Amino acid sequence: MNQNMMDIFNSPEEVALRKHLFSTPNHHAYAIVDGAASPGLLSTFNQHPAEYRCLFLGELDPALAAAAPYLIKLKQYSHITEWLITSKGLNQHIFAVVPDNIEFNTLHTHFRGFLRIRSARNKMLYFRYYDPRVMQDFLPNCCPEQAQTLFGPIKEYLVEDAQEKMHRFWQENERVTQQPLVPLQTQNDQTSKAQARC
Repeated sequence: MNQNMMDIFNSPEEVALRKHLFSTPNHHAYAIVDGAASPGLLSTFNQHPAEYRCLFLGELDPALAAAAPYLIKLKQYSHITEWLITSKGLNQHIFAVVPDNIEFNTLHTHFRGFLRIRSARNKMLYFRYYDPRVMQDFLPNCCPEQAQTLFGPIKEYLVEDAQEKMHRFWQENERVTQQPLVPLQTQNDQTSKAQARC
């Protein structure tokens, strides 16, 4: 199925997300997927090969492996990419746009680095940042040091909100900035209205 046919069957929001994920020169798109919120993820990997790795190390019990988080390198129009783009309201994943010169192993190490965080009471806690509900709440409120840790080599995150709308998050002047990902048709309408007022 070619690009035009894919766009016909996707909503404007899905088309905008796909174009944004794959339109930045010299960057690549990744997803961090929660196996617990994605039944059948491992069988999907078996049926549709992709470059992926579990964020938990070692030999895992099958039940834990099925519920673990996974880092996936996305390819445009692949089965897994389209499945993630069209999966809304499931709280199962976040997207990241990363420079091409960052190796997969480096990125895997980065995302493993904050699976556990220390609380204000000095307790180690499991941080489910790949749940978009957690990320939506944390990113706008984190301090510059936390933001630097979370972003590292990441150019931007794309995270779905409670209304199933996608938002972009990036670092700017040591602060986290966010902006809704506006569908292309909406962008064109806004541009036309602005031009009409001139």
